[in-house]
Amino acid sequence: MQSSLVGSIFERDSTSKRTAPLAPTPSAKGFPVAQHRSKGKSAFARRREELGKVAGPSRPEAPPVIVPSKPQPKREDDGDWFEEVSKQNAIRVASMTDEEREREKQEIFEQFGADVGEILKRARETREKKRKREEAIGIPVVPMTDEERPRPVSPPLASIKTGSMSTNTSRPSSPMRGSRKLRFAELSPKDVHVYESAPPSPRRKAMLALPPPEPHGSSDTVSLGAFKGTIPSQLQGFPKEDSPEEGTPEDIRRRYFPTAAATNPDLAWMSQSLSAEKSASEASPIDALRFDLSGNLISAEQSLTLPTHLGLHHHAEGSRAGYTIDDIFLLARSTVGAQRAAMMKAMVGLASWLQKGCPGADNAVLEAMKSKTLPLLKRILFAGLEVLPERGSVGARGISVVWQCIVGWEEREIQDMGVNIVDVEQRFGEVELNIRGSTTESPAPSVSALVDAIPFDTVLPQITPLIVSPPDFGTAERDSDITSNQLELLAILHRLAKHSGTIADAIVQSPKLLAGIISTFLVKPVNARPEALRFLSTLARSSRANAQALCDPADALLKFVAIQPPQPDLLIGTLHFFTTLATYGLYTHVATDAQEIWTRLAAHVVSLNTSTNSQDIRIVEAWARLLEAWITCATDPHQTTPEHDITWSRVVAWGWAEDLYNLVVVRGEAQPSVWAAIAAWLEGSRVNGVRGGETEKIRAIEVLQPHFAVAGKAVVSSALLGLQDTLSQGLPSMAGLVNASEYATTLAQVLRLSVAVSPSTPAFDLPLPQISQLCATIVMHPLWTLPDAKGLPGMYARVLCRPLSLLLAYYLRLVRTLPDTSTDSWLAQAFAVIPRLQIGDEDVAVDIMGEVLKNIDAEWAKERALGVPDIIWERGGLGILLPVLQHAVQPSTDVQAAPTVLTPQALKRSTLARLPTDVLLTSEWYPSGLPLQRDWTLTPIDHVLRSGSEGSVFQRSRAFPTGWDSSETEIVRASLLLTNVGREVVRRFAGKLADGACIGRAEAVLACMEVFMLEHGQQEGQAFEVFKDQAVSQFMGQMLLPFQAGAKPRVAGGDDLEEKAKRFLGPSTPFFQFYQDLVGLYDSISFGNPLFAKVLLVPTSARYEHDYRKHLWVDFGHVLKSLGSVGAEELVCEDVRVHLYPTERANEMIKAYIGALMTGSAARGAIRLIALHHVACNIWSDLGRPEDAEEPAKKLWTLIVRGSAELVQEVALYSQVRNGDGDARLPPACLEAVAEGNKEQRKECVRRWMPKDTVQKVLALFV
Repeated sequence: MQSSLVGSIFERDSTSKRTAPLAPTPSAKGFPVAQHRSKGKSAFARRREELGKVAGPSRPEAPPVIVPSKPQPKREDDGDWFEEVSKQNAIRVASMTDEEREREKQEIFEQFGADVGEILKRARETREKKRKREEAIGIPVVPMTDEERPRPVSPPLASIKTGSMSTNTSRPSSPMRGSRKLRFAELSPKDVHVYESAPPSPRRKAMLALPPPEPHGSSDTVSLGAFKGTIPSQLQGFPKEDSPEEGTPEDIRRRYFPTAAATNPDLAWMSQSLSAEKSASEASPIDALRFDLSGNLISAEQSLTLPTHLGLHHHAEGSRAGYTIDDIFLLARSTVGAQRAAMMKAMVGLASWLQKGCPGADNAVLEAMKSKTLPLLKRILFAGLEVLPERGSVGARGISVVWQCIVGWEEREIQDMGVNIVDVEQRFGEVELNIRGSTTESPAPSVSALVDAIPFDTVLPQITPLIVSPPDFGTAERDSDITSNQLELLAILHRLAKHSGTIADAIVQSPKLLAGIISTFLVKPVNARPEALRFLSTLARSSRANAQALCDPADALLKFVAIQPPQPDLLIGTLHFFTTLATYGLYTHVATDAQEIWTRLAAHVVSLNTSTNSQDIRIVEAWARLLEAWITCATDPHQTTPEHDITWSRVVAWGWAEDLYNLVVVRGEAQPSVWAAIAAWLEGSRVNGVRGGETEKIRAIEVLQPHFAVAGKAVVSSALLGLQDTLSQGLPSMAGLVNASEYATTLAQVLRLSVAVSPSTPAFDLPLPQISQLCATIVMHPLWTLPDAKGLPGMYARVLCRPLSLLLAYYLRLVRTLPDTSTDSWLAQAFAVIPRLQIGDEDVAVDIMGEVLKNIDAEWAKERALGVPDIIWERGGLGILLPVLQHAVQPSTDVQAAPTVLTPQALKRSTLARLPTDVLLTSEWYPSGLPLQRDWTLTPIDHVLRSGSEGSVFQRSRAFPTGWDSSETEIVRASLLLTNVGREVVRRFAGKLADGACIGRAEAVLACMEVFMLEHGQQEGQAFEVFKDQAVSQFMGQMLLPFQAGAKPRVAGGDDLEEKAKRFLGPSTPFFQFYQDLVGLYDSISFGNPLFAKVLLVPTSARYEHDYRKHLWVDFGHVLKSLGSVGAEELVCEDVRVHLYPTERANEMIKAYIGALMTGSAARGAIRLIALHHVACNIWSDLGRPEDAEEPAKKLWTLIVRGSAELVQEVALYSQVRNGDGDARLPPACLEAVAEGNKEQRKECVRRWMPKDTVQKVLALFV
């Protein structure tokens, strides 16, 4: 049996007369007039007076007869009632005429407003949703509990004698306490909904309720009597009238202000509220968004149904729950601290919502957010920065806001990358994260845009005291515990230090900031945090100056090395920090000052050589890297700061070499680090050891050859197969790129170790053919495009590509010493490897370039019959280019990243130990450094043409060696020759690598344009032009020859000149402006130079904008005749048809083509073919003339027949093959292959267009 929550109920006297409620007294304000209870009788007194007026006996003579009550009939379901009313309304509307319906509709609009339809629709949808929800949930069945089972009671009241019914209004006698049954419904947790922060319910008066009736015949049930009166007529039913929709202003007026008129101005606030909601819905979609106190988006439907006690209506306009974005920013400046703290929490969620891409928002909001996200984030960030100095929850949540904007913003992007960023930075290096978008009106939101807006001179002094005494200091269990706010502040500073060297400098120079961080996070080993050590390493990597500033507090970190057993994370972080300082040659004296500590640590690390624990392997790796750095510093002690801070004799005495030999059996990723340290030891022994380190090499061979015969060989094979498998899967993900970098590091270090042990021959049995094939795959692989990706993936891809370039560099160094490697083969590989070298490989790039220039000499050229003029070798050969190429590799001496493999020469030269940000935003040309483009051999021409620019090598002091006096012409000759030689050797000895190693069509054309532009701005009467030099003309012709339309084999693909020219011209000079200057120069000094004419026609193809063709054919039409020296097969393009299709339809150009044909300007060569094609295609329908363009075609034909008979015949018989249907038809084939059907169709057109007296003469030409 289903229980009920209703208890005992006492019925009022059935004979008592009911009185209808009195209407409230009208009020001017629309509300009932309040009356204090002290000014009138109480409710109890009034009730007694009313009862006293009722006649009848004062007391019944006997108790009433108790009879079982009948169950009440079930009330008709509300849904049925609504359906019945809806049917009646439908019948009534159907019986109405159109005029009656329109009149009723107008009355409804006048009474309830024009938006009543929307209100009714919303109410209907709410009812439907409620009905469906109730149907889905159903009525739960509550099980009976033990409390509901009957218990023994006293004898029932049935034995009491019945008496006559009494009209007395006094309370009837209650049943005896023992005879009553109390029943309670059992509630489950789902039956009770508790709202967050729900206020206590108002105090209610207790109401006694009777239990539900027992089944018929139960002796325990006592009847209170049968009602024999009549129901008043006013209670039997109410007159039917159309009730207004629930929630409308009229419904509110009738329910709460029934006596007030509908036009009462005091009730206008209800209509104004709805109007405000309507106007809000018509505003920007962003303004209509509402959020809860956690910053979560509230949907429009939820905002209308949420209860008011959730705290989401307090400051919201209208009846909708939640806070708009403007509400949040407004309340964030409230004078009430609790409100400000709540809004800070909402801002954290709002920033997270923006970072996730606005989930739950519709398309209109997403479109509007494209331009609003960044301004909103800046407002949120500065709201958090504003409250940083405050104490309590406001300041604590303000720190969380700043953390969300600076650190939390990138969390999702890091998770999507699928890699451990901390591990990547420790193993492969860091990169500045100054990620800037393109300079547009609405830049893409990024952390860089937020960081650039922070006033650090104000913010950093505010953060300093918060590090030591955070706002949430009271949440720590002990005074020494680190709070969440302190960790958030540390993470914020760490991300800011990664942003740029300027911010890192500001952090280091901020008074007491570093001292506060060290004292808070690193003084006590109990609560020391490895995050603080990583933060110090980031500061040290940012610049040499910051690393020097951190040398003084570095002594405090030695305790993490001295503690035994060590804490792994703290020990690893400390070793990495000391390694970073050694990258600049700094703080190496600690190896001598704390030698006892290092000796104990070395013994501990050696004991871990066979451990499989990941932390032990990481300790071995960190220790080996530190030894490699210190050994490199000791190789040339003059490069340390201060000099002789560590010496080679001490390194030998400490026995580090034997410690490293004991670690060769280590497992996992530590092996490449151990091999690198041993290689550094052997490289230093070659410089400082007796007889070039002969003894050290013998010892190394004794240890390493057995190792590489078994274990080492397995490691190399595993890395080789792993890298091949990763690259075979196409463009790798970030996780795949990390794996590729690990494999490449292993292979690179084993090649380095082999060269260090035996520079002339391989010291170990290595699979060189497989490694060679793998390196060729790496050179051609598309992974080199990953650094161009936007955001963090592109930044970290630059770091992860460095091990791959290192592998290529060491392979090239190894094969150079092999006896079966020819010079041409090595040159081909060198030309392919140089464009793949990354930042940090500058020394390697310069060494390879020097070897290339040295090997291409007069003897080498003569053996291969290249026909190089002797004047090249008489004036220094190709070696004159080395200073210019060296500047191209390292254009700035102010910013020099530490090399991937540390060298003694780089210790003092390095200015930072991480990759700088590639965001050189300048309006002028400036060399970009590594990685170089495939046209790096033409870089000297850029410097000659831009010799007056700040970035040119000619503006750099001491860039050239003493005695260097080469002229512009000599530099151009050497640069063009180097380009041609590079392309030839790659094509012949490494043909598969040609695409990535050799210049393309656009680079070749642009280089020739630059050579011609050397004469731009020169004084008149100059004795000699560079492009007229015989050797220069010869080399330019050879460079353009493979890219001409008639070349065999044809070079496929066409590069975009405009895109390639951006690197040289800079963002401030459009290529069209450069082309205008070039055409003007051709007009003034070229004298019809055929090479000049070839490059001038390239941008006039249909691939480029109409302006190029107009400028040459219309504005400079007088030079067309000299361009006739260029034949159709000599056009520099992959196919002649790039100049023919799509057909030109602009009247201005058609007029220019006809004029050139009629006047003889286009008398021969490629320009005649181009003009003839576009004119014929606008006349004959079989060539693509639009069907509705016959009248313009007739006019064109009328003009053509005024020309020579030869011209008329060429136009009449011209035909062409479209792309994909075969090779293009060149003259005379294009004038002889018109189909007979097309010829007859053209004759018919001529008959329609021309008078009869002249048509026969023209038709005779169709032969």
